[in-house]
Amino acid sequence: MTQNEVHALFWPWAILSSDKEKVSLGSENAVLPFKGSALLSSPRESRIIPIGGVADLSKLSESGQRDLYELPLVVGNESKKLLQIQGDETRWEISLSGARTRYETDEANQTQETSESIAIFDWWDAFDDISNLGLEPDGAIGWNKITEWFSKEKSSKDPRRALIVEIAETVGPKLNDRVRHLRRILFRRHDMVPVHEIRQFDERSLRWYVRQPGETLAEKAGNKQEVLAVVRQETFDTVENRVLKDFLNRCNRAANRYLSRFQDEYPRSQRVITVRRYARACKEYLALPEFNFVRNPRTGVQPNYVLQTDSRYRDIWLWYQKLLKNQDSEEEIWSWQGRLWADVCRLLVGTASQLAASTETQELSPLALSQSSFFISPEGRLGSRLLGSWGPGPLPIVSRKSFSAMLSVIDASQIRRHPLAKNCGSAGGHVYLVKESVSGKGSHTEILVIWSINALASTHVFDSEKASLSATSALAALQEKFDSAGNAAIYLNGLILASQNGSEITTEISPKKSTRFFPQVSVLKIGSSPNCWDDATIEIAQHLEQWL
Repeated sequence: MTQNEVHALFWPWAILSSDKEKVSLGSENAVLPFKGSALLSSPRESRIIPIGGVADLSKLSESGQRDLYELPLVVGNESKKLLQIQGDETRWEISLSGARTRYETDEANQTQETSESIAIFDWWDAFDDISNLGLEPDGAIGWNKITEWFSKEKSSKDPRRALIVEIAETVGPKLNDRVRHLRRILFRRHDMVPVHEIRQFDERSLRWYVRQPGETLAEKAGNKQEVLAVVRQETFDTVENRVLKDFLNRCNRAANRYLSRFQDEYPRSQRVITVRRYARACKEYLALPEFNFVRNPRTGVQPNYVLQTDSRYRDIWLWYQKLLKNQDSEEEIWSWQGRLWADVCRLLVGTASQLAASTETQELSPLALSQSSFFISPEGRLGSRLLGSWGPGPLPIVSRKSFSAMLSVIDASQIRRHPLAKNCGSAGGHVYLVKESVSGKGSHTEILVIWSINALASTHVFDSEKASLSATSALAALQEKFDSAGNAAIYLNGLILASQNGSEITTEISPKKSTRFFPQVSVLKIGSSPNCWDDATIEIAQHLEQWL
């Protein structure tokens, strides 16, 4: 591989591993077998611009003379899964083979969201819920709040309180009266009208009349005995009713997603019952004949006087704006779901790090928790919700009641600034745990590279053993570079966190004792459901304890 080549990578670590796991783009297009990740490696400072559908690419890390970019799952036509990228002199087209689609067709030939799609949007809703935990004026969220949220999500007897629940509880009781009494208007138009049905003539009608041949009304009306006259017609096709119709459609979609996610797990929950009732009402109202002639609102619709002042429509407009904002971001969430899963893993690793680094009694240090916090973006960027330097710590590691090392949790975006781990960017990790020994004699630095793989988004079966062997080979190559550069006091290991459908936590490859010459990479599969994330945190902490 030359420094000027641009490569499409199967795995985040593939720049260090076998050539079979990357494709040199050159002047040709590439087909990537999508197994949960897709990346691009390019020379530093080269121009990489996506064409159409995506405003930017996400730079995961910088490594030596190369940059590493994460690629979106789908851009544009979902069935083709194509991504076009403009380089300094060449344009490439990258196709993902094996990436799941967002929708499927059921037995009744109806289009519906896949279970994977529902799970992915549930992650986004989980971050919305977590963002409400920020009690500080600046919106900071303490890591102690996250541990409480994980526990509550696991033990709660009710599903999460999503936006559609609030709408169903607030709007639902009033909706029948509003839909049954839709605002209508009368408008005037000109049409050919039978002579005996004439109600109004205006200037335009008279001009038409005098131009017709004949002297009497019967002669001017012709064979059909019709004349141009003013017709008054009642219509429901107003801006406010267009908004209401779109609001009902969007509510129906959000309610069905909520029910698909929660009704089997919480069949007797009042929230599920309320949303189910509201979904039936929305479907019933949309079937009313009044809506047959109501068009959909234009993109970027602006509120008219009625939407702003009429009590029947004003709160509909307010809820519609919230729902619109929530659903309009779905395409970006779907395209960048890998980054969203990486954020989920960051929360799990951040909490698990504090568990693993705590005292021998495995109790969290209240001081460490109270002094650690992070921020969540209300809107996100390219699927990511965590802002800035989110990691807790540095955390003290206590062994046999004595202080033995410090543990730092470093994000990939910050790795170049760390004095000891700054050359690890080529490993493609999303999170790096750096253990710095303070014992003095024979001290060394251990680095655990953590990768998040969104295997849920792939139709390929995730082969944990092959992934582990590939990542181990990459870390061994990086270890050799460190040794050659005189950094023999740095030991490398890895952990792969792969998503899977459901609520199961599966240790596929257990952590083993490693040496400087033989890095080890363990694999943990984590269920997509947030109610298993508390168990996932404990499982990750156990992996970290083996490493520490």
